[in-house]
Amino acid sequence: LDCRRYSRQPHYDLREVLSQFDNRRPGGLDFYCALFGIPSPKQGLSGDQVGEVYRQGRLQEIADYCQADVEATGALYLRVKDYF
Repeated sequence: LDCRRYSRQPHYDLREVLSQFDNRRPGGLDFYCALFGIPSPKQGLSGDQVGEVYRQGRLQEIADYCQADVEATGALYLRVKDYF
């Protein structure tokens, strides 16, 4: 991947762009979804719980959690892509 800072080609880090490449600015996916009116993907499970849920064998919950993040990220990208 070409991960040059301030470049959106060919790699597009949505959080970097939305935070104006300032890693001190707060805000994760949940924050930006709320800001742009997209339903939060964070329903029940959070990233810090994935290890324990995995150890318990609850793999479908992890898959659902990841799928919700992917869908929210896609919706967020579609909402803001024309502004950058």
